[in-house]
Amino acid sequence: MAALKALAGLGPRGGEGANAVVAARLDDEDERVRSAAVQALVAVAERGDECTVATVSTCLEDADWRVRESALQALATFAKGSPCAISAVSSRLEHSSDRVRSAAVDALAVVAKRGDSQAIAAASSRLEHADPKVRHAALQALGKVAMPGDVRAISAVSGRLEDTNFDVQRSALQALGVLAERGDQRAVDAVCPFLEHA
Repeated sequence: MAALKALAGLGPRGGEGANAVVAARLDDEDERVRSAAVQALVAVAERGDECTVATVSTCLEDADWRVRESALQALATFAKGSPCAISAVSSRLEHSSDRVRSAAVDALAVVAKRGDSQAIAAASSRLEHADPKVRHAALQALGKVAMPGDVRAISAVSGRLEDTNFDVQRSALQALGVLAERGDQRAVDAVCPFLEHA
């Protein structure tokens, strides 16, 4: 790990040799080494490099939470606003693992600027997914990336209030609470029927 940290401080940005050596450590059996490798990789790569963004994005699927956390932090500092990062992170909203979907929700909120149309479209496109866990993750992501008052996002979220899955309905209510502005009568009207079940 000390060698990875040293290389991160010594290697020139964009040096292919350093990138390859560091990237190889992402497969190490020790989660601390993998976590350090994520941090070192973004230190030696050219800022926003799409190949590095894709490589770091795969670390959101790591079994260890520290590696996923390192990947989140790396993407936030290294690839904020990157269309490649937004696409890579958004695709993980459909992952079969709850922990990966959760990491994707958090990463999307960090990588995309609030109101980013690509991130909003990516989350919205998953609201009709067959898997309720994916719909749940998409609603969580929308609540974090759409701007409060965004009429299209509010409409998309409101559509999930009638979902057959309780967790999806609850996520829609939570997202609506974040996105709808105070006094939004359409949102109030959409939420009122759920007071009977409270």
